[in-house]
Amino acid sequence: MTAGELDARPHPAPIRSRPTGLDLLGPEAPDIATIDSVTGGREIIDELDDLIRDVIVLRRRVAWRIQKLRMTAGGGRIEMSREYEVTRRFLDALGPAGSEVAVALLLLCRGPAPSVDVRPSTEHDIDAGHAAR
Repeated sequence: MTAGELDARPHPAPIRSRPTGLDLLGPEAPDIATIDSVTGGREIIDELDDLIRDVIVLRRRVAWRIQKLRMTAGGGRIEMSREYEVTRRFLDALGPAGSEVAVALLLLCRGPAPSVDVRPSTEHDIDAGHAAR
């Protein structure tokens, strides 16, 4: 897939089933101590899941744009030093499972790999045992 094809693919819009009242960074952040029922806690979890999905969709769109820019400039689709840096931040913030979250996120946000023709190019390749099985 070319860089142009990567950018031309439709990107899903963030899904927001309802407006959220959560303010995760400000004084209105949910106070965990005030959750007094399973249902109330699950409502907060559902709102958090909506936010997480929306942020991941946006992150994926930004990552695909960065890939296009990098590839257009002659660079590679993936920059491993950057992925290591992202993984390290998740590990530092979330502990050992954080690296698993980071890897899953990075894989999701990489976008589709460019198409590669894996068929043998010559009769020699076929004779040498490089034929697709």
